[in-house]
Amino acid sequence: MRKYSSTGIYTRNFWPGEDITKKFIYSLVELARNYDDTILITSVFPKRISFFEKAQKSLKYRVFKITDKAYIQKRAYGIEMPIVRNEVKNVWYTGENQRIPNGDGWDAFLSFEPNESPKKNLHLPFWVTRLGETCDEAQIKIIEMTKSREVKINKTKFACAFIGNPEPMRLRFIEEFKKHFEIDLFGAIFNNPVENKKEILRQYKFNICFENDLYPGYVTEKAIESWECEAIPIWWGLDHFEYLNSAALINVYSLGFEGAIQKVREVANNLHQVHAISSQPILAKKFDVNQLVKSLQKLLS
Repeated sequence: MRKYSSTGIYTRNFWPGEDITKKFIYSLVELARNYDDTILITSVFPKRISFFEKAQKSLKYRVFKITDKAYIQKRAYGIEMPIVRNEVKNVWYTGENQRIPNGDGWDAFLSFEPNESPKKNLHLPFWVTRLGETCDEAQIKIIEMTKSREVKINKTKFACAFIGNPEPMRLRFIEEFKKHFEIDLFGAIFNNPVENKKEILRQYKFNICFENDLYPGYVTEKAIESWECEAIPIWWGLDHFEYLNSAALINVYSLGFEGAIQKVREVANNLHQVHAISSQPILAKKFDVNQLVKSLQKLLS
């Protein structure tokens, strides 16, 4: 468990290191919390190795005095439970396509699930957490992304893909894509890792950027990151909430493999279409970060 600054906010089961998503989550919770409360934010990246042996010594949680053996056993196997105490508010967060746990003991969930299921859940797509270290920064960026822009089309490289997770659907599409077009492949599974993804991505006209899975509302940063680098996203996902502007990308889920490849062929041979798509705003509507803060504040009050 890690304490964030001196604010009374603690994190548990998060990935190592600091990044923009963590800072956004901290900002969100800090704005929404009652400063008399301790906030525990639990995510979905358990440290399972040797946990049971070390739990009694190193993770009794000096803040919460956890000594219950059943709790420690569940934690050892990656099954997290809220800490039910009057002064502790429990927030569960995931940027992964994972279902939220049982609602007992939790004060709020931040996930891909629709807002109304369950009542304590607030829809927070991962792409929002990649737009700024604070809620204000993210809200400003969202407004910018709902506006059209002027781009200069002077790229010489055709298409690329950056893949760390060998999800079968994206690999099948790449194999089909390679029959028709040139594509450069980056990432660990191709033995071609990169240090600066965006620097490379800016050199290409198209970017194959599939989500890891299909689930209503499960939209990560992939299409938006591609748009930021002025590479047309060839995207596969299920944008249940319709935040993404369909005119700014090529949606393989909607078009199918054959239809998407035909669309790429049409666009690639028409500089006017390339410019028209690239100039589109990537967001069809705004995500209201300020309303998210208010909704979380209500749940934590």
